[in-house]
Amino acid sequence: MTWRPEEKGTLKTSYRVPTLPSSLGMGPPLPFPVKTRQFNEDIKGIKTDFLVSRYEDYTAVMVTQIGKMGTILQAKKEETYGGASTYTVNTLFGKRDEPLLEACARQLAEKLSAGDSSRALLLSLGLRDPSPESVREVLNAIVENAV
Repeated sequence: MTWRPEEKGTLKTSYRVPTLPSSLGMGPPLPFPVKTRQFNEDIKGIKTDFLVSRYEDYTAVMVTQIGKMGTILQAKKEETYGGASTYTVNTLFGKRDEPLLEACARQLAEKLSAGDSSRALLLSLGLRDPSPESVREVLNAIVENAV
């Protein structure tokens, strides 16, 4: 399937929609398999925008009250000897001295990966008020609206 936008001058551009080939014996082509949910909620009187996307190997969550990405964290589940598991959280960009944001990423990774131990979490938090109450409300909103 090819889409051709309006021609401007002599330049012609075409875009291809990503699909799985039907020659694999899987039936008709399917769209790219990323499940996404976008919503907003009022957190402590501040409009908060959420975007949750579930990829094959990652869950990406963006939360903003400031219209920007904010601090970006990564949380991965690791199996330890004896079958116990732990979550490793790394701050990729932004405030590195915010233990509350790291705790948020760890708790969210635990809640979202309850049935799927291999999916890591990429979390972007742009909060005006990173208080424990705000973080708790953000976590609840994400879990209630997870994809």
